[in-house]
Amino acid sequence: RLAADLSLLSRRSRFQPRRHATLAAAVRWSYELLDEEERVLFCRLSVFTGRFLLADAEAVCADDLLPGPQVFDVLTRLVEKSLVVAHTKDDFGTWYSMLETLRAFVADIQSGETDKMGERHADHFLKLAEEAGRELQGARQREWLDRLDGDHDNLRAAFDWLVASEHVEAALRMGAALLWFWKMHDNIAEGTARLTRALAAGEEVPAALRAEALTAAAVLTSSSDVDAAYVMLEDSRDLAESAGDRLGAGMALGWMGLLDRIRGDLEVSRDHLTEALQLVEDASGDWAISFVLGHLGVLAREQGLLGAAVDYHQRALVISRQIGNVQDEAWNVAALGVIHLYEGRYEQARELLERSHEAQSALGFDFELATVSILLAVSSARSGDPDAASPLLARAHQRARKLRSARLLDAVYRARATVAGCRGNGKRAAQMLGAAQRFREDNGLSRSMFQAFFDADAQQIRSMLSSDEYAAALDLGRLVDLNDSIVP
Repeated sequence: RLAADLSLLSRRSRFQPRRHATLAAAVRWSYELLDEEERVLFCRLSVFTGRFLLADAEAVCADDLLPGPQVFDVLTRLVEKSLVVAHTKDDFGTWYSMLETLRAFVADIQSGETDKMGERHADHFLKLAEEAGRELQGARQREWLDRLDGDHDNLRAAFDWLVASEHVEAALRMGAALLWFWKMHDNIAEGTARLTRALAAGEEVPAALRAEALTAAAVLTSSSDVDAAYVMLEDSRDLAESAGDRLGAGMALGWMGLLDRIRGDLEVSRDHLTEALQLVEDASGDWAISFVLGHLGVLAREQGLLGAAVDYHQRALVISRQIGNVQDEAWNVAALGVIHLYEGRYEQARELLERSHEAQSALGFDFELATVSILLAVSSARSGDPDAASPLLARAHQRARKLRSARLLDAVYRARATVAGCRGNGKRAAQMLGAAQRFREDNGLSRSMFQAFFDADAQQIRSMLSSDEYAAALDLGRLVDLNDSIVP
């Protein structure tokens, strides 16, 4: 019952000491036995939510009253007195936490340092987030994703404190820095809500920073509302241009080019991506260059320019390997696998896709894992092993539903049509095409992922049936309510 409030154990025997009467009394008795240093650190540590490291405690809690070198000794004494809990993990080291009942006790006694500690805590985790934002583009992605996962409660508390205290500029810096953490570890709804709240605050901030935060918010928003995200990216590009921020303008244009392709505006996509590449190359943004090159490759592939697509992805791979960005490398490796898939080289496609899947699994990036699983399923079916496709599509379907991604779900349904066609079941395949068609209409999708490939498959499925049989199966599929019951 230690998660309960401090009124726990409100009755006592007349033979018990008063300190056993309530949990609050027990905590107060323990607190009153502390020396001054211990009391100061105990109260200051209550600013942390969830876990904290020794380095966090030293950065946030140390000052002239409690010098940094003394923090470890005082913290150890608090652990020995069971007021702080020490946890040890072989792959992480030692971290600490405080029971919520003890944090509530500190709030009740009002140490007088609440604002000071809140500011120091927020400043510390802002710096951590900005360091993480840089590291997530380099070779230590897995390490920093784990670190941010463990610090998520503190990051939330710090961000909320910044917004509530009207430190909007700092909140936007934190939000922009956490973009890839939110995106890669399925915190998209949370990140969108927090960035939107900070962007709506009234404080004037530098145009380049607002542009960066708008781009981050647009990237997260695009998972559910492409049109709204596009408007935000247009505003971001304009702000970045007004501030002379070529990298910021280039990234906004790069994301616009990606969304242009999703919306079916392929020529506009090429214009935006080409301009974006010039801007990010001028700004010497390594990861940004790789990002734009990769999406120029996807666009070339969807336009049937497979040789150009290979060239773009190879150029992007050189950069991602130089900077050690495992996720970006895995993404481009998968993209090369897709090109093999389009060429009918299914074994080569599977080899590259499995390499990508392994890397994305290590990072825990669910969207990319679902995407690669769909492609592996199609490769398996096309190479004569449709039975291997079913579990892959089932896992992709589960991830797509978890992420609430219409684009992924559409790709799952179209891949199911491909698998059914490879099994020789033309009617079932056409029904799935009809169901996917209805799903795209209901969700405002103008194109499927891997549109060119799936369109070629649709033509092959159509050739398996007479015109009347195909039309009837397509119409029947459009009547299906797409939910888990449709999964074989």
